[in-house]
Amino acid sequence: MAGYIASKHAVAGLTKSAVLEAAENGIRVNAVAPAAIDTQMLTTIQQNTSPDDPGAAAEALKQGIPAGRFGMPKEVAQVVIFLASDKASFVNGSLYNVDGGMQAD
Repeated sequence: MAGYIASKHAVAGLTKSAVLEAAENGIRVNAVAPAAIDTQMLTTIQQNTSPDDPGAAAEALKQGIPAGRFGMPKEVAQVVIFLASDKASFVNGSLYNVDGGMQAD
């Protein structure tokens, strides 16, 4: 888990550094940090956490999400589409948490 957490922090730092190098060339750099998204990875984590009752692990995780549910892959994709669009032409160097409010806690 330490490597996973370190990689999340590395993405944030790399995003900030890349902006300083790329912005003058009109290149925007942003990052998206999804949290509990309903994917196979999340299912595997739940099964490994509580092999006898993965549903209990899921419910425990949902307790820490103010939205009260897991995100869907499409919700992450919509953020990426926005950031890649002209609508985000002045958005640069930002890290977007797609996490149902987990970072607000």
